[in-house]
Amino acid sequence: MILKSKINIISLYNSNKRFINTQNHVYNNIKKNIPKSIIKNNLIIAKNAKGSFVFDINDDKYLDFSCGIGSINFGHNHPKINNAIKNQLDMLTSAQQSLFYSHISQNILIQKLLPILPKKHDNIFFANSGSECVENALKIAKMSTGKSNVVALNGGFHGRTLGCMSISSNNISYKKGFGQLFPCFFINEFTKSSVDLLFQKQVSYDDVSCIILEVIQGENGVRLIPKEFITYLRKICDLNNIVLIFDEIQSGIGRAGSIFAFNKYTEVEPDLICVSKSIANGAIPFGFVSGNSKIFNKMTPNSLGGTFNGNALGCVAASCVIDIMNNDNIIENTNKMGKIIKNELNILPKIMDERQFGLFISIDLPNEINSLDFLKKCAKNNLIIHSAAGNSLRIMPPLNTNEEEIGIFLDTFKKVLNTY
Repeated sequence: MILKSKINIISLYNSNKRFINTQNHVYNNIKKNIPKSIIKNNLIIAKNAKGSFVFDINDDKYLDFSCGIGSINFGHNHPKINNAIKNQLDMLTSAQQSLFYSHISQNILIQKLLPILPKKHDNIFFANSGSECVENALKIAKMSTGKSNVVALNGGFHGRTLGCMSISSNNISYKKGFGQLFPCFFINEFTKSSVDLLFQKQVSYDDVSCIILEVIQGENGVRLIPKEFITYLRKICDLNNIVLIFDEIQSGIGRAGSIFAFNKYTEVEPDLICVSKSIANGAIPFGFVSGNSKIFNKMTPNSLGGTFNGNALGCVAASCVIDIMNNDNIIENTNKMGKIIKNELNILPKIMDERQFGLFISIDLPNEINSLDFLKKCAKNNLIIHSAAGNSLRIMPPLNTNEEEIGIFLDTFKKVLNTY
């Protein structure tokens, strides 16, 4: 019966005919096999995609302004990235990092990464996801300082593994039911006095290994951390042998209108940077942690590693992403298109507030409009966007989007807004 079910689904995918209730057919085939704990905004069964658009199994076309929560910054199936991966498939897919010193595509990627990283960042540890990057950054901070405690910011999100959950504080549903997590101290207000109070009353500088933050908190509603506050944290870290970690997993790779958000919105450089999601444009799970060799060299042998870390497919995809970002006017387009959206949102009724950094955008809806209900109505009108904390929407178009696609987004958004 299981084999027959799979064959039926494949035949539906390959057919050119339009089936009635095909979405429901596939949904009913697999709904018992997908954990109910995974939140689903809609019942769309995706079949293929190109650029800013996704097509479902009925060939209905959706404008995707969520970009896989910022993991597909250059649009679906970018031809340069796809071709690079296809070419690499015939040469080498992986050379496990403990069994081989390196491989050609990894060397090429490192030479492309170094110019876009802070000058002091001469060591790069490759990983497979944002959570894995953060987990390893915490390990590096703890071992390099000889200290164990972690300080994070209220409203931050860093991933879903146990360590990442422990240092996140934007949504209790991520933590509920798991019992005791790893200890972490949270700065509740982004002021100098709040930091001083934390270290006077709750934890000693001598026991803190790192402070981790997102320059722009995506899950918390695309909220920028004040520049002066981050500068003060840099001072605290320098004076007390504390590692400052920037989580650029969602805000990096051009999303906020610069290669990394800290390039544009702070005046400091971190000790460690965590990068993932769009570094390989969502084609291959990939990421890295960068920092100075003085920090990395304090790690003991075998304290870092992984089977697929720095694999050849991810490296060629990431190399291609950097080429596109450097040569296709991506940053310029990101800022231009972001301003167009911001200007249009500013004149719309029923919007309480909006925040825009490049094409990293959030919209606060009034309490009488439920954000999850709004998302579902958008999907029914062939628009995919995402939610954020509270009653907020998150808009994350491809960075190479254009005015025509933005026009479609705005027309659909206004149409849904007018139903309330």
